[in-house]
This record gives sequence, structure tokens and C-alpha cells, in this order.
Amino acid sequence: MHLLAAMAARGKCEEKTALRHKRPAACSQDKPSPKKEAPTFRYEGAKALLAPTIVAYIPKRGRKFIDLLAGRGNVTFRAMAEDLEYEEWILNDLNTAPFFRALRDHGDQVTVPQKSKQEFLRLAELAKQEDPEALLMEPWLAFNGGSYDSGGSTSSGGRRTPESYQRNLRATHKLIHQKNPRITSLDWRDCLEAEQPGPDDFVFVDGPYIGCNVGAYSPESISPCELVEFLKSATFNWILTEYRQPIYLEAFGAPIFEKAVRLRTPYCANTGGQERRIECIWTNVGKDPAKRDSVTVQVKPVPPDRKDTYYCDLQLDELLDEIKQCAIAITAARNQMSAEMRKRLLPALLELKKRTYRKRPGFYDTLRAVNLNPDTVRQWFYRGRTADEIIEVMEEEPTKPVVVRRGPCRESSDVRDLYIEHLEKVVKAVLANKITLAKRLATEYLRVREENRV
Repeated sequence: MHLLAAMAARGKCEEKTALRHKRPAACSQDKPSPKKEAPTFRYEGAKALLAPTIVAYIPKRGRKFIDLLAGRGNVTFRAMAEDLEYEEWILNDLNTAPFFRALRDHGDQVTVPQKSKQEFLRLAELAKQEDPEALLMEPWLAFNGGSYDSGGSTSSGGRRTPESYQRNLRATHKLIHQKNPRITSLDWRDCLEAEQPGPDDFVFVDGPYIGCNVGAYSPESISPCELVEFLKSATFNWILTEYRQPIYLEAFGAPIFEKAVRLRTPYCANTGGQERRIECIWTNVGKDPAKRDSVTVQVKPVPPDRKDTYYCDLQLDELLDEIKQCAIAITAARNQMSAEMRKRLLPALLELKKRTYRKRPGFYDTLRAVNLNPDTVRQWFYRGRTADEIIEVMEEEPTKPVVVRRGPCRESSDVRDLYIEHLEKVVKAVLANKITLAKRLATEYLRVREENRV
């Protein structure tokens, strides 16, 4: 949170949790499914509490049920427990596939220990060798159910005991052997391309949320614009969960479900502590497949007349349309770039490496001959000064700060410290040659000082 925005937030009353449901016409239930016993596991963003609501929107039967970024599998396990009828179940996750295999092969055998720092450290070492017991104890011992590496150990206490967690493992093991899901560890695009889902299939998408780094996943693990393009063109049924983000509101409209939640992870960016977000569910379930959106955007060169003076003569609606068309073009170019790398560059590089193995010229010499190296690829993703300035322009202005005073003309030492820290940000921006940011911070500082002057 911005320093001066943090000052404004002092003394603000906590808002009440808001909850809103909007059901699609194709969904017969007016309420979430009656709560049944279903195994759950802690994890960052694991959807254990939201799973009954999500499952209420899922078609009750079909060919394939694909949990694309399964996490700990809470939504899949809830769907299995609710007796949804699917011919095949797929649990896919790059990080947690070993956990699912351990559940399948050893979930009925392990004994759950008491929580302790010593036990955490012992099993953390064993987990590096993919020891089944260590993998199964990760949600029990690691902070917030994450990995041994991401958040440290959890404290003792809580409602779940070693005995109840052991029963949870046994129940999941039994459920897995009843439904026999396939367990895969593929990138989300590779998984969809391998499974080739169609109109009778369902895909659940719960990827890393924009702006949050929960430890187990990076928010850059998925390109949102690429995901939007894929889902808008999908012939299969899908549900997407995310916070209320403009990119998804623009692409899919209003969510069918919203709930205000409090962030509980220490990894979420710029929170300044626990922060409220709006958890949302989007879906295409119930839409006529023939009427589902498709995305076809041609990447065109920038018109030569686009100078700074060009925009001075535009009407407001024309200016907004120009901004929208520009965003669409940038998104299309990003998607095209991703497709070029996935479909052409990576397969060609792998084939070249195989053919040049132990030959002269070798793989790296061959690439140097065409002026391609790792730095070239890094530059493709370099966020230049223009992008930084765009972000700075779009940042919302902080609300007016509340200044605590001691006496008629004296500011509190706490507030003075905040002012000094803010000025240090101005200096750092100047030294980093981020002039636009420095000017904005300085203007903001002077405005706040003037407004709070006696």
C-alpha cells in the first residue's frame, strides 16, 4: 500500500462482508449443494470453503472433468464426493502432482505426527527426495498448507487434529481409488492440447491470481490475456475463479458469483497487511455453444499519424475508443508472441539441440550464428520506461490522509516519519531516472502538506 494511502487508511472502519449470487438459467439449483463430507487440504487459494458453491455450477455429468491447475484438488474431491458423473477425471498441476500420487499410493498407510518444528525440518529434507510421507504431511505441517520451502512451519492448534487429518488422508485415498483420476504435471496449455476437451467436457481453472504471489506459484505462471483468448474460443464448459479484475470483466462480463474475502497470505503484493478482495466466479456453462464468443484479432502496424498532437483533437468517445483498440492490439500481439514461442520456437530449438549434439558447430555456436541467445529472449519481456510511465499514469490517486496532531501546530513524530519515508521514495525515483514517478510523488507530497498546514 502506498505510504500516504496508508496514512489515509488509519482509523477507517472495517467494511462488512458482501455476498451476491447470480445463477445462470441452465443451473437448476438456487442454492449451493447440501454440504456433504468431502476431504479438503489447506493450500494457498485452495477453494476448500468455496468448493460447494463452485460444484453447484458444474454440469452434473459429462465425459472429462479436468482440474487444470488443481492445487490440492479440493474442488475435484468435492465434485467426486457429490457423485458427479464423469467418465474420466484429470488432476493436473506442475507442483502438486507428486502429492496426488502419494495420496493414491500411500494415503491409507501413513501415521500423522504431532506438529513440531523438528518434525517439519525432518520431513522438509525428505520432501526434496519426493518421499511419500513427507509429501502427504506438507498440508499438515507447512504454513497455510503451502510447500515446505514457501512459508515455513505452521503453529500447533486449529480445529484439525492428527487423528482427523489421518482420517482425511484415508478418505481421499478411498475416493481416488473409486474414481481413478489420471494425474498429470503439464503446463496448462499443454494439458488442454493433450486432452482436447470438447462440448461434453468440463474444465476448472483456478490459476495464480493477478497481483498475488502466494509462494507456491508466481502470478506470471499464466498470461491472463492468453487465458482469456483460450476460454473465449473454447468449445468445452469451463469455470474460472479470480478476483474482480478488469481484464476478466471486459472479456466475460459480470461474474455469476461474488464474495468479499480477507487475504490471509503474507505473500500478496502491496497489501500493507490483510486486505479485502472480491472473489468471483465466471463460467460459460449454460450458454449455447453456437453463441459463445470467439477471439480473432489481426495485429496491424501502428498508424503513421499517431503523434502526441493527434490526440488533442479527438472527442472523448473517440479517445476512449482509441485506448480500447490499442489495448486489444497489444493483447493480440502478446498472444501471437506466446503462440510463436510455443508452437514454433521451442519445438525448433529442441530439435536443433538434438541434431547438433556432439557435433561441430554445436548447438550454442549455431545459435550465435543467427544472433540468438538467452539475453535476446529476456529482452522480449523487458518492461521499458514507457510501460512504467503507463502504469504510473493509471495508478489511482490516494485518498486524503488523516493526520494526527499533538497540539495546535505540531505533527506527531509518527506522521513526520511517514513524510520522511515518502521523500526518500522521491529521491530514489530521481536517482533511478524515473522522472514521471518522482514528479507524481513530489506533487502528492506538496499537496498533502498544503492540505494539512495549520
